[in-house]
Amino acid sequence: MITDAQLDAQLDALQARTPAENDQFASVADFKARFFARAHAAAEATPKSADAEPDEPHDKRSFWERLLHPRGKPEPAMTGAEYCLMESARPSPSSRMARMAEFAMAKMCWNAAMPMIAGGAHARFGEESSVSIGGVPDDFNTEEYRSVEEKPFVASARNPLSTFGADVDTAGYTNARRMILENGILPPADSVRVDEFLNYFRYDYPAPKEGVDVAPHFECADAPWNPAHKLLLVGLQARDIPKDKLPSSHYVFLIDNSGSMGGVMDMVKEAVSILTRQLRPQDKVSLVTYGGGVHTLLAGCGDTQAILKAVAKLEAEGFTPGGEAIQKAYALAHEHFIPGGNNRIVLVTDGDFNVGASSEADLTKMVEKERGQGIYLSVVGAGSGNYKDNRMKMLANKGDGNYIYIDSPAEARRAFTQGLTGQMYTLAHDAKFQLEFNPARVYAYRLLGYELRHMEDADFRDDTKDSGEIGVGQQVTALYELVMADAPAEVKAAAVPEPPPLRYSTLQAVGSDELLTFHLRYLPPQKDGDAVETETSVADARPGANLTWAATVAEFALLLRDSKYKGDATYESLIRLAKSTLSPDTDDDRLGFFTMLKRAAELAKP
Repeated sequence: MITDAQLDAQLDALQARTPAENDQFASVADFKARFFARAHAAAEATPKSADAEPDEPHDKRSFWERLLHPRGKPEPAMTGAEYCLMESARPSPSSRMARMAEFAMAKMCWNAAMPMIAGGAHARFGEESSVSIGGVPDDFNTEEYRSVEEKPFVASARNPLSTFGADVDTAGYTNARRMILENGILPPADSVRVDEFLNYFRYDYPAPKEGVDVAPHFECADAPWNPAHKLLLVGLQARDIPKDKLPSSHYVFLIDNSGSMGGVMDMVKEAVSILTRQLRPQDKVSLVTYGGGVHTLLAGCGDTQAILKAVAKLEAEGFTPGGEAIQKAYALAHEHFIPGGNNRIVLVTDGDFNVGASSEADLTKMVEKERGQGIYLSVVGAGSGNYKDNRMKMLANKGDGNYIYIDSPAEARRAFTQGLTGQMYTLAHDAKFQLEFNPARVYAYRLLGYELRHMEDADFRDDTKDSGEIGVGQQVTALYELVMADAPAEVKAAAVPEPPPLRYSTLQAVGSDELLTFHLRYLPPQKDGDAVETETSVADARPGANLTWAATVAEFALLLRDSKYKGDATYESLIRLAKSTLSPDTDDDRLGFFTMLKRAAELAKP
């Protein structure tokens, strides 16, 4: 176990390796001063037209000064949105459209600026207030998350099968980290998906044997938040493939450079540049942007320097014709399609498609159709305040791609350096898992997370049903909470009450002492062959370090969700558990988790 001194030294070293960005503001006053300077500079650089209306005689200050410092009032007691609305409604020589544009610009700038104000705790101009999702006022916050209903305990005698699809997305974890560490708020419950917390981390799973694509691994021990229950870890390790053996790729970088991306554009450019520098001579890139309109900057380009130059010139401005842009990206993907290759669109956005045919149904149909033609879609999320997580999760799932969120340049480097091959090259398509629990050993079970990958048991062998993908060298981690067959009666009843006896059939268990049987089914990379199905019988699973860490991560997610299944979990006990898993050679990901956990514990205090 790590000592306090060792842990402090490691956390200090981690902070030194991940310094604050240069555009961080020290305070609200610092933000105001720098914002005024840039606003005045921009105004002076913009020539006025000959027929421009003069400023209002009673107040010749700029709109921004009137917004932040209304005359005759102390520091505004109203929110920025309220004051913008008041200003837009007040009669003036300016046209209503111009006022609406000013309001939209104020909202955009506020959304971009608030995450950079130290502590993220100022929701009003000049005074402290409550903060909503993303560190911006409730008035401005339009982040969207799909509702997630946790799975209950299921009696294995009545339903011994549990079926779900693979999912290696990690956006839920890094998005929550952004809220906790940058914005100083706890994330909304629906944004916390347990499986995406688990799958952010690497585990020590054994590599598959020669000729095997994916190998399962199992561990079992007491649940730390409810010692009367057990936790079962199901871990899968995909085989690695050398980079020079991977198929040629055509990437279509589809980059949202609209005004709402202004606060994260530099980070986005760094992320795309990192991926670009890893391209091989046989790989090609097309580049489409959609800020103020759809623009094709590159088409089937293999010149790395040309790609980097095009990315470096990107700026955030204008509206967001996302629907039109995706159609253009697919057209380029077809035009430069590589038979037998890796043809993939990489969408980088905050998901706010506010112009064009961008309904979820229309986008889903388009992405599903193109997936069937061998063009896949991966999604990289960025930004806050107007972040549309629900839309991006849907697009990645329907596009047979991964969904990640980058909250820092360090995360961009991690995702596109360490995880490039797994993110971009699929090894197992439509991967499905089915566990059959033995009622003689397991009274009830509950899958943690994977709510959006639930499948009907009968669909396991139906290869027309869409499921998740496992990339080259990737891992998949799942946890089940178990109530064992020999548990006390009160423990069983608390999980699943004993049903009345059946009249026309029996629930007689067969004579086996196995714990479960695990089935895995998937299609080969090009979906051009028969499905592969494997079966693994598990008699017993022992405790292990993988499970200890996974349980720590899962308990944190349960606390953030304020789950009814969190049992005896508290932040204090969880910090002790997390610390017990750390060592002097702990990696940055787990040290960062500990920092995030401690900050969340502070925010959770009444």
